[in-house]
Amino acid sequence: MPYCSKCGSEVDAESVFCRQCGAPIDKITPAGVYTPPISSPAVINNNQPGIYTPITSPGVYQQKDLRTECLDELDRMIKYFGKKQRQYDEHDHCCEQIEYYSNPRSRVYITGSTGKPFKIIGIIAMVIGGIMGEFASCTASIARNPTYNYNNSYSSAAAAAVFWVIVFLIGGALLATGIVKSVKYGNRMRAERERLLRENKKKLSDLEKELSDYYNKYGKCLTGLAYTNPLILKEIRKVVYTGRADSIKEAINLLLQDTHKSEMEYQATLTAQHAANAAHSARTAAIFTAADFFLKK
Repeated sequence: MPYCSKCGSEVDAESVFCRQCGAPIDKITPAGVYTPPISSPAVINNNQPGIYTPITSPGVYQQKDLRTECLDELDRMIKYFGKKQRQYDEHDHCCEQIEYYSNPRSRVYITGSTGKPFKIIGIIAMVIGGIMGEFASCTASIARNPTYNYNNSYSSAAAAAVFWVIVFLIGGALLATGIVKSVKYGNRMRAERERLLRENKKKLSDLEKELSDYYNKYGKCLTGLAYTNPLILKEIRKVVYTGRADSIKEAINLLLQDTHKSEMEYQATLTAQHAANAAHSARTAAIFTAADFFLKK
């Protein structure tokens, strides 16, 4: 027995109007199935084929799939954590600065002389003094030789020796000054590096506390604090939106796999490049060896 699509009452198969509500019977629904009144655009309920569920009907909710709910949640997270984008950028910058200043070889800009010019000039002066000392020694040897008769040999040797001593001492003093300045500059740079490292660590601690408090205010978050950066959330949403994943957890795992794959490809590229350079060097060495062999013949 068919039913009225408006009130659900039983009607005869030949009836044109419903006996209860008087609604025209245009479409006859299957027996045992009640269809609510359609007063707004409707969608097909995937769980029950053939049954239409109005979107705006009171008390009736459309079931969303997991990926749609995931996208909605990601949109809310991006909007919420996007208000702290500046703090997230400062957090990443502090991490980079801490990694840089933790390296003892990292350079830090400070004013002052490194002592390098003094060391260069001092070494040059000591080399010149050494040459003059060798000249003085040769002149004194010639003056002591009885077979030679040089009127001013001894005076030339004495003057060269004095000049050698003066230049050598000046060069040594400049070199020592350069070394002292270099040590002082290195100590100042080390102290400045440690100061910047402490400042960045303190700033990082404050940012982490601020972001952690803001994260706890969100309530039940589907990701950890490490993945709440809006830039990372946008990448996660892109993975879910393209259909590669149906949940946030799957999207994060895919991003980690992509990152690992990119690192492996980069390492493979470097290895191949090093191998190509080594092969090129080997071929060049073989060519020069063969050329040298034939030239000797």
